[in-house]
Amino acid sequence: MPASCILEADAPVRIETFEPLTFDRRRFQRDPAIGSFTAIVADPSGKIGLIPVDLLDQSRGGVGLACRRHLEPGTRVSLAPTANPLPGNSATVARCDRVGQTYHVGLDFDDRLAA
Repeated sequence: MPASCILEADAPVRIETFEPLTFDRRRFQRDPAIGSFTAIVADPSGKIGLIPVDLLDQSRGGVGLACRRHLEPGTRVSLAPTANPLPGNSATVARCDRVGQTYHVGLDFDDRLAA
């Protein structure tokens, strides 16, 4: 594995109850979502991180996630199914709030999902 690659080995966070992320300017209705993905994140130094994440909620414009790492708003993220960590949907971190031992992250999709 290249030196510029970081692999987060922690298991994904399992969320037992649905608590949608709160946004000030919500444009789309958010609905509960279940699933695990790998977030592919590049930090400002160019290091790539593979971070296990669990879905909390979804909308036409983005998703809410739970993970064990803080993601700075504005960070570019690609989501891929956990079984196949190749880049999938691209998004930008809109919000990241610590909730207990985890972080709740709001992503805005680059391309809005069709209705």
